[in-house]
Amino acid sequence: MRIFLGLTEVSGFYTNLRKGFDSIGVKCELVTLSHHPFNYENKNHSIWARMAQFAVAGKLLQEKKFIIKEIFWSTLVIVTRVFLLIWALLRFDVFIFCCATSFFRFRELPLLKFFGKKIIYNFHGTDSRCAFMDGFAEDLFMPPNLQEGTGYIGPLRDWDNKDIKFKKVAAYVALTAFRKTKINYIDKYADVIINSPSHGQHHSRPFIQRLIIGMPFMPEKKTLRLKKKKYEFNDLVTILHCPSYPEGKGSPEIRLAINSLKEKGHKINFIEITGRPNQEVLELISTCDFVIDQLYSDMAMVGFATEAAFFGKPAIVGGYYSNNQLNDISSKWIPPTLFCLPEDIETSIKKMLIDKNYRQDLGNRAHDFVMKYWHASECAKRIIDLINGNIPKDWFFDPQKSDYYLGMGMKKDKVKQIMSYVVSEYGVNALQLSDKPIIEQKILNFVNN
Repeated sequence: MRIFLGLTEVSGFYTNLRKGFDSIGVKCELVTLSHHPFNYENKNHSIWARMAQFAVAGKLLQEKKFIIKEIFWSTLVIVTRVFLLIWALLRFDVFIFCCATSFFRFRELPLLKFFGKKIIYNFHGTDSRCAFMDGFAEDLFMPPNLQEGTGYIGPLRDWDNKDIKFKKVAAYVALTAFRKTKINYIDKYADVIINSPSHGQHHSRPFIQRLIIGMPFMPEKKTLRLKKKKYEFNDLVTILHCPSYPEGKGSPEIRLAINSLKEKGHKINFIEITGRPNQEVLELISTCDFVIDQLYSDMAMVGFATEAAFFGKPAIVGGYYSNNQLNDISSKWIPPTLFCLPEDIETSIKKMLIDKNYRQDLGNRAHDFVMKYWHASECAKRIIDLINGNIPKDWFFDPQKSDYYLGMGMKKDKVKQIMSYVVSEYGVNALQLSDKPIIEQKILNFVNN
């Protein structure tokens, strides 16, 4: 069996999963078409993969500059990707796609099925989440004058301007429909889908729970050396926060909570960094007391908190889904973090500060969980079970039962505001949830109360 992983990277997930497959003797190759800003360790080995990546980089450099050069690079992207697909078809038996990626906007999926290839799609959040409940919603449809340079709609800004409000609501509606269309197509052709109940509302068929597959982690030797450093507890508590997108991660509110606790006499060394290489983040994790992941997550543990768990460092994760997760999945698969409501962030930080025993115990339990269930080799073994069809019934989640609607990346009053605008301007069908009466009705009740 040979496994293809691609075509991008998210939080080191696929780099570590590749290591997991290698550790259990399964041939696997990870192909990424763009360089990751946080320098996760992966190198494309195929010449066609390197050529395709080179073409994408060239196209990005020439966009909206010189039309002839842009045409040249766009053509090169297509040509190199054709050869990459042919190479992959001849070489691999299983295709595991990250997010909603594809070679040619999913047109190759029927071809993969025709040649008997197994197709697995693994979603990570923004790729499938309803756009109107997504604080990281991509502005694929935003007019140039509204794009804010970060690649996101920016739901927390400029809602008072009627013209901007109308255009942003239109963007949310269009992006929601676009995601729904993509997911419908993937649902049709994929053999297995992996997603979370918190952001898998658009699916039309049951999918595998993402927490059960886990967040693969297999540390490098230099990371293991970091773990061996001796660390001494003292009165000054070091807290680490590493947001990839500070606004959507709730960093402003986290800073306010930290400052409030400092004013009340707590001794805190608060470190916040963003956009730094992964190895630098790991070094800081190794010397902190605990981490604050984010404030508006719809998962109890993702990449940053997983890395912290490896070092035995507990994580605070805020999110409205903290009230829902036990309804959707067995407690066995829920990673140990302090998963709290966003409004309880200061209380949660205070608990970590003053209760050293709790902090140590939570960190130890998080470490044990990650090493037992989320070590890359264990995650790889569970994916092999998916490929072979050895799937326990309780691994599945039926999206018809979806009832979580507060999303991620923003306060619930902003979620309500956006939903209200969408429904009032475009009608309930714009939610693209008419096939999910439970959650559709919950959203309408939320909007109207």
